[in-house]
Amino acid sequence: MSADRLREAARVLRERAGAIGAAPWCAREELAEVIPGQAGGSMYYRSSVYGFDSWQKGNTPYIASANSMTGAAYIATMHPGVGLALADWLNRLAASVEMDAPTDWNRREAHGRPEWATDGFAVADAILGGQS
Repeated sequence: MSADRLREAARVLRERAGAIGAAPWCAREELAEVIPGQAGGSMYYRSSVYGFDSWQKGNTPYIASANSMTGAAYIATMHPGVGLALADWLNRLAASVEMDAPTDWNRREAHGRPEWATDGFAVADAILGGQS
């Protein structure tokens, strides 16, 4: 049943987000190292993501690095709190899919999924890998 796929994706998100914690993250650029051998040395910066609450208190748990501030900002945006909200949405969508009975006015894709839930199934497939 397609609602089961949505619920499985929600379960995976909750499990992974719960293992990290729900506090928002922040991105910042920082000096990573000085590369010797050039006139005055060469500074290398990296973009990193940290747990936001702890950063405010001076304790900075490292989360991830990215090749750019744009990448780090995206990673920070998709913190575990976003994952938990997405899991809630997937569960609500699963309940709606189960309640929805096929009718003439409710168009469906070839595999029986309601057309209005296509985005939710695409998200579930991305989380779980592959297509259902």
